[in-house]
Amino acid sequence: MFGANSGRSLIMSSVNNVVLPRVGFAWSPTTQWSVRGGFGTYTTLWSMDVDGSPLGFGTANGGSTSANPGQPPVVMLSGSGANLPYIRASTGAGAYNGQGGGNIPYMPYNTPVGRVYQWTASVQRQLGGGVVAEAAYVGSRGTGLEFQEDINQLPGNKLGQGQSARPFPQYVGIGPSVPGGLTGTFGNYSNYDALQLSLRKRFSHGLNAEFSYVWSKMLDEQDTSGWGSHYGNAVYQDAFNPAANYGLSNFNVPQALKGFVVYQIPLGNGHSVLNDDIGDAVLGGWQVSSEFVAQSGNPFTVTMNSNTGSGALDGSWYPNLVGNPSASNQTINRWFNQLAYATPATNTFGSNGRNTLRGPDLVTIDLSLAKTFKFPT
Repeated sequence: MFGANSGRSLIMSSVNNVVLPRVGFAWSPTTQWSVRGGFGTYTTLWSMDVDGSPLGFGTANGGSTSANPGQPPVVMLSGSGANLPYIRASTGAGAYNGQGGGNIPYMPYNTPVGRVYQWTASVQRQLGGGVVAEAAYVGSRGTGLEFQEDINQLPGNKLGQGQSARPFPQYVGIGPSVPGGLTGTFGNYSNYDALQLSLRKRFSHGLNAEFSYVWSKMLDEQDTSGWGSHYGNAVYQDAFNPAANYGLSNFNVPQALKGFVVYQIPLGNGHSVLNDDIGDAVLGGWQVSSEFVAQSGNPFTVTMNSNTGSGALDGSWYPNLVGNPSASNQTINRWFNQLAYATPATNTFGSNGRNTLRGPDLVTIDLSLAKTFKFPT
């Protein structure tokens, strides 16, 4: 139901026959209250750095140049280029048979379009003195997401059996271990829920301020940013059981308090004190401001120094949890209790989960003092 002062919108967009509906509404039962909500379906971003490099399988490579002065050039721009020592790479998969040490890129033949479903509902109240208070719920669900893994890893029931037990024994690794080829399987998911509270003071009487608090929780099976490791590593243990990797996201920050304050010092032109050109030039036009952030730390995963003991050949190796990982009087050198973890038996996966520990909280405060100068015209 919508009041006299209300609005609705519906947007339909399509990418490669994928329908992405979006709908929203706004309702103001009185001049002090506003209610808003909406739902939308979006696609995930595809990066050529991540998803494009495996498409180079079998492309041409090779060449020759000379850096010695006086040597004839390899080819002239006016020539045909027929004399170039150029070898085209094989386009057959068999060219990679028996490879040693390296991994080959991989891209699924049918790659789904990842979808992110987002919804929000908020209530806003206009208070006195230009202050606005708002409470909102924000939710998000991602599907068809990528899980970066080696699809040729040894299955859990064949750990320790060596190269011959791989699903494709003629190859070594197939997937993300190749530089730039951060690919894997698709079909994974993420969940995000957040309560957001904010208090805003519109600029008046020289004061402008905003404060916000967010309680949230984000869960997924794997996540990355900035070529795979700039915001936490994309670790996994068992390539054939992504669901076992489901846990807190690298981006999960359960609590965050942020805000800023800007105050114009009431001195100089336009104010009752020093309201003249000389006073304004010396003490007028000053502004003090501050920004602050106080938030929880990000989670991280405890892994073993080597994955060879798991017998899986690729992926990470999680330890077994045998005690309380919390450490009293945390320091940089002892952030958690290392004795709470133990090495799993050879050729077995560890029992500890992903992102079960959290890093240090973050608190930053910035202060600034600025002055506005007036130049004669």
